[in-house]
Amino acid sequence: DRATLRNEIRIKIQTNVVAPYEGHWDAPLSDGSMHRLFFYNHGMLKTRKVSGKDKYGSENEYVADMTFLSDLSYRPNLENLGCKVYFDNDASITLIEDYDGSLYRPGEEFWEWAKLKARSALFVNINLEHLVTYHQIWANVPGMALRKFLQPSHPVRIALTPHFFRTHQTCTQAKDLLVAPRGPLGRALPFEYEDGHKKVLKLLMNDYRFKTWPDELEQSGMKDVEYVGATDAVSLHKVMVNYVSNLIDEIYPTVELLEADDDMRKAYVYMSEKMKGVPPEFSMANLKLVWGEVLFRVTGLHTSIGNAAIAALEPFFVNFRLHKSDKGIVSGSREVISTVSTITSLTVPNEYPNLAQNWAH
Repeated sequence: DRATLRNEIRIKIQTNVVAPYEGHWDAPLSDGSMHRLFFYNHGMLKTRKVSGKDKYGSENEYVADMTFLSDLSYRPNLENLGCKVYFDNDASITLIEDYDGSLYRPGEEFWEWAKLKARSALFVNINLEHLVTYHQIWANVPGMALRKFLQPSHPVRIALTPHFFRTHQTCTQAKDLLVAPRGPLGRALPFEYEDGHKKVLKLLMNDYRFKTWPDELEQSGMKDVEYVGATDAVSLHKVMVNYVSNLIDEIYPTVELLEADDDMRKAYVYMSEKMKGVPPEFSMANLKLVWGEVLFRVTGLHTSIGNAAIAALEPFFVNFRLHKSDKGIVSGSREVISTVSTITSLTVPNEYPNLAQNWAH
């Protein structure tokens, strides 16, 4: 039952910390929960305005498209997760389109089942993006640039290193835990390895392009929508960009000082080579642009989509078997619970440092 599963998770994580507002997914498949999930939670990265007149009805204003998951190879008896989820102008869920073209609407026999599928697809999609895009690229590449090219006493390295706390350890652990063929994630996901797990990681890696968050909002049509990506995220983005701009102005009060810093130039060139879309020119403006975006991604945005402990404390977040006979009955998957909680216990430190500590190392 629900209480037993939560207790199992806490034992695995080795903590008795209670999730904030525990129980607020008490009706995890309600239409209200789906609204919250896609506009104020993981789904903020997938939800976008419908472009042009939608073929299923003019009431569909927003869509979260996860159909790229349909092209993967799945293990026997596990459901293909590819689907699209539609919402109306009030952000109320209206329709789910399955990978095979089947349509599910509120009140129909398999509506609850379809919502559970959409929820499961979203969790898988976002957490794979979290692994590839946020850890392996947004965090790993800048963190490597700091260590490879800047001396421990370099003021930029000292200032930015705290924001990459445990990045290298986490990415190294991910090789065995999240990427390896027989690692915990590979065992929990519904995909075959070569044409599923490995394929989707490569797809996400190849699809990465450096963009600012405001540019992403513009492209998705969501910049004027009242949702967390266009409100709280934009406010945090301004804070992080200004923080980095002021920091760089303090370290390099003149352009000549920046241009004379060959180590910083090498670090920037390394990032432009490893992160597709980063402007190639080494300049004051580009340095502020790139590092401001990086810090926004590895701090607040990362936390909003990557809090595995909170997901682990919700045993009914995902279901990969999705038997239609269940019609959306939420039942915990112990494989997934064990995977998420094991990884969480290995990556959450016993003590967090603070910015006031000495980071000259």
